[in-house]
Amino acid sequence: MPSRAETPHRSTPERRRRKPIDQMSPREIVLSEERVKLSETIRIDQIVPEFDLIDDVHADELGANMQLDDDGQLSRIVVRARFDEQGSRGRIVYDVIDGFHRTEGKRRTGDEEIDAEVLYGRSDEELFDQRILAASSVRAVQFPRIAEWVSKSYASTKFAKKKIPVERAFYIVAHGTRRPQGLQLSEKELDELYEYVQKKCGKWGRSISVVSDILQTVANADPKLVRKVRDKGGGKDRTGQITPERLKVVVNAFPGKENYGIQNALLEMILEYRMFSTSARLFIEDLLGKVNPKMSENQVIEIARSIFPTHLQAEERRNEKKKASRLTLADIDSPDDEVELPRASAQGSTEKKHETLYSSTSPTKRPPRDVNTNLALALENPQTIEELQWQIEGLKARIAELETSGNDPWWRGASYLSRQEQLFIERVMFKAEDIHEVGREFNLNTDQVMRVMISAFSKRRLHLEGLED
Repeated sequence: MPSRAETPHRSTPERRRRKPIDQMSPREIVLSEERVKLSETIRIDQIVPEFDLIDDVHADELGANMQLDDDGQLSRIVVRARFDEQGSRGRIVYDVIDGFHRTEGKRRTGDEEIDAEVLYGRSDEELFDQRILAASSVRAVQFPRIAEWVSKSYASTKFAKKKIPVERAFYIVAHGTRRPQGLQLSEKELDELYEYVQKKCGKWGRSISVVSDILQTVANADPKLVRKVRDKGGGKDRTGQITPERLKVVVNAFPGKENYGIQNALLEMILEYRMFSTSARLFIEDLLGKVNPKMSENQVIEIARSIFPTHLQAEERRNEKKKASRLTLADIDSPDDEVELPRASAQGSTEKKHETLYSSTSPTKRPPRDVNTNLALALENPQTIEELQWQIEGLKARIAELETSGNDPWWRGASYLSRQEQLFIERVMFKAEDIHEVGREFNLNTDQVMRVMISAFSKRRLHLEGLED
């Protein structure tokens, strides 16, 4: 490779014509500004680390598996090549797009190199778009990743330059606001904002309302807490982690920088007593008016501990009332009268005669992944756990379709739906609350909650067909 003194300055077209891509060094390719993707083996110490966005358990498992497996690393990570902060005089570094945990796993086991697909000529906005798309690969760290990358992607827009906070921009579109207070936006600029948010969420495969909800929480939360959020998933125990639901409950009650101390203190209590978000919400309601931002974290914890026994007694009374008037399976309208819902025994297990309904070995064929097919599937009777997952995707796709079309959420005013059907769609699909915890409030398992929502969509379809007639 020629030295800098031997390499005369050339314009971009001249540099591009100098030699074929496969004969160029990474530095030369970055300088050429060519948009190419190459399979390479790169040094791990040149990869920009993102330690706060790593699930330690998952990284350790991957590192150990790659060492034990004869084939080692089965799939390449995806990175973007660029110059470091010193620009063209600096060294080449790589930003991870997909493969944070494989990279960290290799780093922890002492490996110096890793196989990668290297993207050249990509902008920061493209980098964050690709990262958000890939964020679903590890559910545990989706929340902090999406929160950070959506904000960074938005930072380069003209709306950010107009001092419109990212959470405000997405809130405006999520709620269909046409006259946002305090913002000097013309009709054309407002239309451009709507187009930007809708286009981005479509590209990311994320619901506008879900992204907006994440951003509202993040805007009012201690950044240190946000980066500690770990979602439930992958079969791992998350009861001792700050989940998105727990953070949201605390931040909604005590928002803003002045309440960071209270947020930290209450989440410490919630984790110590292993409270789910529903129980945490009731606990915080008992605390309102008893703590304030002037208190130290220790003072907040002391007050919280003092009322905890009273809170437990009150929660027991609420649970007794709930049991007396809880929703039973007989109250649930099945989308198919011939389909019998599985009955949970006193120990919470499902009767054996129904176990074939959820057998993961049942022969199934995955349908195309377009919105209409997914919605149609969501209205059918599930035969496997995998089909239930497709149903969730179908329902989410339908919600996203309604949001981007600008229509009001139809279930809120649908008199033909039961209150439970409206409630489940509102909380699980629209507000993205944890389906397990919502079901637990009604003594229902996940499958049963799904069937209630499927019933709602069946009724919606019949209602619309009746209007057409």
